[in-house]
Amino acid sequence: MPCAHRRRFESRLPEIKMDYRKTQGIVIRVMDYRESSQIVTIYTRDYGKVTLMARGSRRQRKDMDGPFDLLTYCEVVYISNPLKQMNILTGSKIYDNFSALRNTYGKHLYGWMVAEMLNEITPPEDSNRSLFSLAKATLRNMCKTPLPESVRGGEPSGVKGDDETLKLLFFNFQVHALKHLGYLSAKNLKTTSFPRGIISRNDSRGVFALVENLLKAKTPLGHLKLSREMLTKLYGFLDKYISCITGRQLKVRMYDENKVILGTALCNNRAGNM
Repeated sequence: MPCAHRRRFESRLPEIKMDYRKTQGIVIRVMDYRESSQIVTIYTRDYGKVTLMARGSRRQRKDMDGPFDLLTYCEVVYISNPLKQMNILTGSKIYDNFSALRNTYGKHLYGWMVAEMLNEITPPEDSNRSLFSLAKATLRNMCKTPLPESVRGGEPSGVKGDDETLKLLFFNFQVHALKHLGYLSAKNLKTTSFPRGIISRNDSRGVFALVENLLKAKTPLGHLKLSREMLTKLYGFLDKYISCITGRQLKVRMYDENKVILGTALCNNRAGNM
């Protein structure tokens, strides 16, 4: 193509802007890529959920604190590329890896559930600072939850003892996350406001009263005294409603009273297929 024709052709192409962005975020999904890289999904304060290619993050780099691990609060610098689905990470600094969440099996699983919900229910690059602050505060409060004497040696707790507090923190996160995303409010707490089968009329009165309590923060979480039956009903309502919104069940799920099941996709030590 002659030079003059090439210049005219190129002048008609849309101008592509690749911005350098710097923000803080929480790692909600990690997948190892080839020998030394990772594909990282981060829920950021300023840009919502973004997926980044972290080239060489599994090697030692001066400009990057790596490798990335799930449930890490960090600062990232990346190039936003509008032509590709993958943005390019150029630098990172870890602020908090929420190490206390890894002390017990139960805490780690509740942290995973927060990460999976953020990954599944939020649209890409849709900023929501209130949701980001809620997630960060929830993970920090889970870290502060005292451990029973039987698990201070680092053994799995069987999610018992500290389980009620962790459940309340997680349910409070779910309720307020749905509120920040526009799926739930105190005004629409009626059986007819939800798809059929989400909750029965018999259970709705007690569950909706509890949800309203959480939404309006009428009672501090530390002062809420709930039966296991009520916690189970609340979990059933939230789990079905979130599954209805996302189109599928979350992979990390609770069942019965004090048990947690782990989806097969989370058995990878980095939860790469979450």
